[in-house]
Amino acid sequence: MMQIQMLGGFSLTWEGGELQNTHRTKKVWLLLGYLLLTRGRPSSQEDLIRLLWNEEECGRPAGALKNIIYRARSLLRDAAGEDIEYICCRDGRYFWNPDCPCLLDCEELERLSAAADTAPPEERFALLQKACALYRGEFLPKMDFSGWVLAQRRRYESVYAGCLLKMGALLRQQSRFDELVRLGERAAAEFPGNEEIHCMLIGAYQDAGCGQKALAHCQEARRLFEGTPAAERIRQFYAGTAEGSIDFDLSMLEEGLRDMESEVGAYFCTFDLFRNIYRLQTRLLLRGSQRLYLALLALSGTDGPDAGRDRHSQMLEGVKETLIVGLRRGDVVSQYADNQFVLLLPLRDESEGHLVVNRLKRNYDANYPGLQMTWQVRFRQVEPIELLN
Repeated sequence: MMQIQMLGGFSLTWEGGELQNTHRTKKVWLLLGYLLLTRGRPSSQEDLIRLLWNEEECGRPAGALKNIIYRARSLLRDAAGEDIEYICCRDGRYFWNPDCPCLLDCEELERLSAAADTAPPEERFALLQKACALYRGEFLPKMDFSGWVLAQRRRYESVYAGCLLKMGALLRQQSRFDELVRLGERAAAEFPGNEEIHCMLIGAYQDAGCGQKALAHCQEARRLFEGTPAAERIRQFYAGTAEGSIDFDLSMLEEGLRDMESEVGAYFCTFDLFRNIYRLQTRLLLRGSQRLYLALLALSGTDGPDAGRDRHSQMLEGVKETLIVGLRRGDVVSQYADNQFVLLLPLRDESEGHLVVNRLKRNYDANYPGLQMTWQVRFRQVEPIELLN
């Protein structure tokens, strides 16, 4: 059986023969690739002319097509060393000879990926590894001139990326976190524009106990997707993976809240926003000169991850009510992630902040004795904007 490589190169190999694309006859090789991938579906003359020339000027396209087909047949015949008609024609339609079976790496990639979805759990990882080993690079490299090639390239890139994500999920299920990190780093390098892969690597770093690497990669990915909804989704994913960890970092949160642009003149905003800012400032003026602190509060239920969703919602509502009632009028509270709240507090120092949070925790425990939560908090002093610009 003929072995066909189309991923990372283009070559045909069979017993006693081999043929490799030298890129000197691009249209001949494009024709071969198309006929191989569409085996069983004969192509009309019009289809092949559209494939090979697209919008290029061609004085006599029918004659030019016959010349390309003749050259392709000669190339195959010379490499095989025998008179085999690999490209057949019937009723004006061209197709690959069904008596010349072949195995294409791109088709095998899809087959193995699909097989892994229905295989027994113990066989899935091996199938995905075999599939990934077939992906040696982009589909039909150096044939970017063809719209058909570019469409197929996106298709197989998607299948390969899907295999990497499936492998990552299996590694995580088996707590093979070091392998998961290596897989995620490799995948992120190969697919820098794939949001899911970046999230997989962030989660892998968190699972492996590499919190600082998780944060650094989150910031890098957000810069990569800056200006798109993906940047916010990545931030939310990071916030979710950091829930319940005492080692979570506030720098990403502060970066997202801070306006780092150097603006000249007054800040213009809607009246509703102006009114809210005015009311907040008048409250703060009553408090005198104090430092401003940003606090991130992470919560986890002592009932464990299997606690019912309704009970979980009751816990969060209880914490929210405790914060609103227990803090002062000049303080600001918002829910940052599913299990996190962010607070903006005027304080003398960080130790005062811990006293405030401990008091709030006691109030919560007293008011919600059946809904115990573990509270973890970090503080960071907010610098004046003039010092940041």
